[in-house]
Amino acid sequence: MALKPYAEKRRGLMMTSKQHAVLKALVKGNPDGSLLDVHQLIEATAPGTTRGAMICTLRHLVAHGLVREDGLVLRRSRKVRTLAATDAGRDLVRPTALPSASSGNIGTP
Repeated sequence: MALKPYAEKRRGLMMTSKQHAVLKALVKGNPDGSLLDVHQLIEATAPGTTRGAMICTLRHLVAHGLVREDGLVLRRSRKVRTLAATDAGRDLVRPTALPSASSGNIGTP
């Protein structure tokens, strides 16, 4: 089966570019370190996308164990559910070939 040009195959999981962008945004989070909600994900990854389409994307990622619902927070006088990437989700979007900051090898010849 040939892959469509908009999709990537990562560790046996077929992901669209939109799903990959959503996962990257969840790993990055907000600038203040807080988790994202559905409306923030739409603004960050695909402006103009409907809330229902984003929820469908998130359901796919949750079903594959890449995203989890974290909890309710109060934003703009409304309770909204925040989302977070799981360890498996973070592993898919973070490069593994880079040295870690804790290894002490950064900046040494």
